[in-house]
Amino acid sequence: MYFDNINLNELEENRNSATPGGDAAFGCSFTFGYGIEHENSWPSLLGLYNCGQSGSSNDRITRLAIEYINTYKPTNIYVMWTISSRREWIDESNSALRFKVDDPRKELYAWEEAHIELSNFHNDVYNYTRNRMLLEAVCETKVLNYMKQICLHLTILTIH
Repeated sequence: MYFDNINLNELEENRNSATPGGDAAFGCSFTFGYGIEHENSWPSLLGLYNCGQSGSSNDRITRLAIEYINTYKPTNIYVMWTISSRREWIDESNSALRFKVDDPRKELYAWEEAHIELSNFHNDVYNYTRNRMLLEAVCETKVLNYMKQICLHLTILTIH
């Protein structure tokens, strides 16, 4: 399985007042706090370690959360899932290639065009559901509370 193997202290423009190891938040630029002062991001307001990364797909959000759980064993994690059309493809060199099914660019790489042609709403929902279920299963296995934020809403449920 592909994992980023990144130093969580060196996330995109580290915007953390909290230290790694405690409760953490995962998501895309909405979690990262793109365009606002870091102290106004929702993870910062909740005192969480901010693992949000701009442009992240749900695949990457899931991988980062699993890495964080395995490394730091937090009590709670919070996830704000991104739009389901953000996807990844792992190439022959084990690199994650990111793309959006609804990419407005006129010229796309051949591999992007192929994946976009094969994508549809049902496949996007399947991919999102698979990531959500994988992360929930990891949390249950690790006896960890998983606070869900479905898509861009802040609905919170606790799984024990």
